[in-house]
Amino acid sequence: MGPHIKDAPWTDMSGFSWREARFSEHRNSGPGATVTPDRPQLPPASARDHTAADYLAGPDGWRPTR
Repeated sequence: MGPHIKDAPWTDMSGFSWREARFSEHRNSGPGATVTPDRPQLPPASARDHTAADYLAGPDGWRPTR
């Protein structure tokens, strides 16, 4: 993440609090990847349940590897 990312990057949207959403970060790197109380981190055990293949693989047979 670039340095332009704020320490508190999440914002409320249309009256919905981001704190009630399921936003979290995992293994971010770079100058903007600071860990603060306002940047929830996804635990490694939970991250195993969320892979690129889970979200990107579709009915066309594409199987992303990264």
